[in-house]
Amino acid sequence: MKKTILFLAASAVCILTVVSGIYVGYRHPDALGLVNSGEIVKVRVGGSTQTGGLSTATAQYQEVDFSAFWDAWDIIRTRHVNRPGTTNDLIYGAINGMLQYGFNDQFSSFLPPVINEVASEDLSGSFSGVGIELEMIQGKVTVVAPLSGTPGEAAGILSGDVITAIDGETVDGLTLLEAVRKIRGTSGTEVVLSITRALDTGEIKDFDQSITRGTVDVKSVQWEDKGNGIYLIKIRNFAGDTIQEWDDAVDEIVGNAPKGIIIDLRNNAGGYVNAAVHIISEFIRSGVAVTEDFGGSDREDLRVTGHGRLFEVPVVVLTNKGTASASEMLAGALQDTGRGKLIGVRTFGKGVLQEIFDVKVAGETQDASVRIVTARWYTPDGTNVEYKGLTPDIEVKTTIEQYDAGIDPVMERAMEELGQ
Repeated sequence: MKKTILFLAASAVCILTVVSGIYVGYRHPDALGLVNSGEIVKVRVGGSTQTGGLSTATAQYQEVDFSAFWDAWDIIRTRHVNRPGTTNDLIYGAINGMLQYGFNDQFSSFLPPVINEVASEDLSGSFSGVGIELEMIQGKVTVVAPLSGTPGEAAGILSGDVITAIDGETVDGLTLLEAVRKIRGTSGTEVVLSITRALDTGEIKDFDQSITRGTVDVKSVQWEDKGNGIYLIKIRNFAGDTIQEWDDAVDEIVGNAPKGIIIDLRNNAGGYVNAAVHIISEFIRSGVAVTEDFGGSDREDLRVTGHGRLFEVPVVVLTNKGTASASEMLAGALQDTGRGKLIGVRTFGKGVLQEIFDVKVAGETQDASVRIVTARWYTPDGTNVEYKGLTPDIEVKTTIEQYDAGIDPVMERAMEELGQ
């Protein structure tokens, strides 16, 4: 099964809001293209795309000498201090090495069955954990955002925090999802995270934070009447239920003749591409919502539907450094078209699209998956946000003191902008 997502990082979500996507198809059963055994094998390197797999009719092959791999395999299995190792673990590591070193790609990854199962559990929207989204940035397990109303947020975990140890054990050498698996656990139990935090003053603070795990129920869209015709819509992620929850919210809001909409995308790490385009279509009458670039001349413009209900309603968008991927797609489209101003701070900067392929593993009941970057995306004006993010129209910072006191200067500025 192939699934397309626009998702922070290949994110590392401790809540693991992993989502399937808009392009659905099945891989061809011999998609790896190995046609004979031995050290010299023919590997498929091209061919036309058919329903997510490579066509056997037009497949192109080249011979690859795997002798170096097998020589290394034998040396490792017979000489390493922890020999012989687990065969599947060595295979999984080799696949991740191919992605991370062969392509120098920090966003693509291979998820073994046990980790893939953890990731897939979160599609239900309810799980046991601490509710923080993580990303591997320059080899460091980094907090993208704590989810609102979760144990992680209550404990004061902030975007940008770096986790250095879990229950006293270093995270060095762990993959992102291995770290996630260690953080998650039974509701009511405690986990101690060792954290390094860069303060606004430039100082570095190291501390341990104990968090009691809980059941995290993730509702994708929530809305609130702020008074005087202004409505706040908070989008936590772009998941499978986002479109329906958005439509339900807007159904109620439009019945009250709204005078302004605040879309809160802070700490939204991304998700479904089609959910983002659906919401963009509520505010923009015509044109391109986003362009996907698969390399070479293979580009696709995703256009708005033309069936929005909020074309004439003023809108502003709240952002922070946890605003990433699909949420940047929405924010960028509204900013580029002049439809809505961004208020807050610069966004994360994740300008690539990923696809998820299920992989069968012999002897395992659960599938593994390989999650790879297959395209870059661009805002209507042709901007790719990778590593630079979106610059807000109105910059408003929130200090730790304001955060601790429950003061939200970004929301206050948004209300001012809408004339309240």
